[in-house]
Amino acid sequence: MTLAAYAVAAPLMSASGRACRWTTPRICWRGSTVGENCRRGATATHDLDKSKAFFSALGFSFNPQFSNESAAFMVIVDGSIHAMLMTEAFFKSLIDKPVVQAKEANEVIICLSCESREEVDSLIAKAVAAGGRTPHPPEDHGFMYDQGFEDLDGHLWNLVWTAPQA
Repeated sequence: MTLAAYAVAAPLMSASGRACRWTTPRICWRGSTVGENCRRGATATHDLDKSKAFFSALGFSFNPQFSNESAAFMVIVDGSIHAMLMTEAFFKSLIDKPVVQAKEANEVIICLSCESREEVDSLIAKAVAAGGRTPHPPEDHGFMYDQGFEDLDGHLWNLVWTAPQA
C-alpha cells in the first residue's frame, strides 16, 4: 500500500476533469505533505477482538505497546498510517456527542491508495472472506480503479488505485 490516505466527504471531479464517485480532496495526507497528526484516526467497535481478527485477516498488524482492553493500535502501513480501534465505551469517553452507529449512518469513508488493481482486489477478497461486505461493485475509470468494503461495525473503507500519470 502506498503512503496515501483520504477522508471522503463528497464526490468531486478528478484532476483531468472526469467525474468520479470517489474522487475527493486529499484532506488528510499524501506522502509527507501534511504533518504527522493526520496519519492516525480512530473508530468505535462493538467487539474489539472480532475487529482485530478482521483487520489481521487483511494483513494489518497491531502494536501491543499502545493497546489495551479498550483500544488497539492498528498498523496499516508501518511508520506512516495507523488507526485506533476503540471499544464504544472508550470512544464515548473522548467525545461529547453520540457515537454514530455505522451500520445505520455513515459520516466518513476511509480511503486508502493501493499500488495496483490487483492489490485492491486482493484486499477486498480478504475483507469479504473475513466477514466484511462490498457496498458496490468495482469501478474502473481507466485512470482509476476502486472498490469499497464495510467492516464488521459498518465503517466504510474504500481502496483506490490511480494510474501514475493521472
